Amino acid sequence: MTSYERFIDALRNAGCTVIERGGNRAQAQAPGHSPADRSISVLYNAAEGRTAFMSFADDREQVLDTLGLTWSDLFDNPQGARYDYGDGRQVIRSPDKKFRQSGNTKGNQLFHADRIPAAQTVYVVEGEHDVLTLEAEGVTATCTAMGAGKAHMFDLTPLHGKNVVIVQDQDAPGVAHATQLAELLAPHANVKIVAPKVGKDAADHIVAGHGVTDFTPVDVAAPVALAPVVKAVEDAKSMPLSDGIDHIRSALARIAPQDDSGPKPMLEWVNKWWDWVQTDPSHGAGRIMQTPWPDLDNLLAGGFHAGRSYLIAGRPGAGKSLGLINFAAHAAVACGRQGLLYSVEMGGVEVTSRLISSGARAEYKRITRRDLDDFGAVAEYADRLQGAPLYISDRSSVTISRIAAEARRHKETYGLDFIAIDYMQLLKSSESDRQRALTNISREVKVLAGELDVVMLSACQLNRGNAKDNRKPMLSDLRESGALEQDCDVCILLHHAEEEGLPTGEVEMIIAKNRTGPMATVTLPFRPHYAQIG
Repeated sequence: MTSYERFIDALRNAGCTVIERGGNRAQAQAPGHSPADRSISVLYNAAEGRTAFMSFADDREQVLDTLGLTWSDLFDNPQGARYDYGDGRQVIRSPDKKFRQSGNTKGNQLFHADRIPAAQTVYVVEGEHDVLTLEAEGVTATCTAMGAGKAHMFDLTPLHGKNVVIVQDQDAPGVAHATQLAELLAPHANVKIVAPKVGKDAADHIVAGHGVTDFTPVDVAAPVALAPVVKAVEDAKSMPLSDGIDHIRSALARIAPQDDSGPKPMLEWVNKWWDWVQTDPSHGAGRIMQTPWPDLDNLLAGGFHAGRSYLIAGRPGAGKSLGLINFAAHAAVACGRQGLLYSVEMGGVEVTSRLISSGARAEYKRITRRDLDDFGAVAEYADRLQGAPLYISDRSSVTISRIAAEARRHKETYGLDFIAIDYMQLLKSSESDRQRALTNISREVKVLAGELDVVMLSACQLNRGNAKDNRKPMLSDLRESGALEQDCDVCILLHHAEEEGLPTGEVEMIIAKNRTGPMATVTLPFRPHYAQIG
């Protein structure tokens, strides 16, 4: 039995869903998670006799413990793996990641150095496991022995004249090692540094499902970037003047960044426009997500648009959390959209209670008392909700930077259509001045919507002062920062009208700002007993 078969069998024996994708790859449900979960990625390398996996939900040690496995079970040989160098060096790796050298320990040859001459592009990584993982992807890769910081002890001449891609490990020694390699190679090769999109190293990146073209570029220090130019200047001293100038210009052209952000002719923009106009509005960039409120969708050009920032604002008790939760449920459960909901004010169980109350039309107060009058409807909707692609965080202390990092990771792993934040003024910031802090948060929310091409829906608190005479709220009532009004694309203000001092049972959604449509008001039933607007 291979280590791959052992690991897959353990997952299935634990009741986890496993989808094998061919090429010794699989996606799997993590133990103890929803059947819809696919947070474990698995990759088997036959050349190494080793199975690697990434877990995006739980610590890998925890996954192994739950499955009754150890790190030794991830190797075909429970003693670990052996890596043979062409000059007689042997590196032996134990399952608990202890390394020892044997054979020609004074050798200076790169790992798999014999494969480098035939390659135009070579990936330089930190360990032998990374090399074998990249080779399985069809590229040429190499590394030095003995880990980070030893590059100067090895013969790097086989890499001269090559396109060298240094994959930087995501820790301090890894950064130092990549920089050292770049400094040594830059005068002799076309060098760039990249980093994994997920995890610590090149192997983690590949195991997570990314390809060799998906690495994230890393800006190199000026001395490294300019090394080819410095060498070209030295070479030019022995050339005729015109040849020397051309030689230096060629070196400069090779290191100049390729900037595609400048003005483009209308021919290009019209072609992009035709691509856009023929795309299904519910898919791709700028896709549209319908809300639970058709009358609102009609005023917002079909619904909420990816890449834009939306605010839903109200005084305490106006229903801003309900509106946000209602949208998240509609998008995830009814429409199958991938979403993140950050509830800074309410706990996750309370949010789930509201989701179930609204979806099952079960009285919210009875759910809070755990007195379920229509258990069948509640159970049916709970089953639907369990499989929905909605992820909820109820940390009371979270920053917009943390949200951005988690959202990027989620998009890479599962895709992402929307992020909902309840509510924006409760997000933490290192900025002591609250107005400046909220200005920065508001701007980051706007930027994140465009960067990830997702709908950003944020609940916001209005000043209490406008409640005195029951006047309708205005944009100026947004608390603490004018940036909230400035940065959002659409702002919806909630207002409860009264007749003879009594509530009408309706809520007005006042579109007070709309970059792409009219300002108008939509009146909807307000059903807090069902945790529902509309």
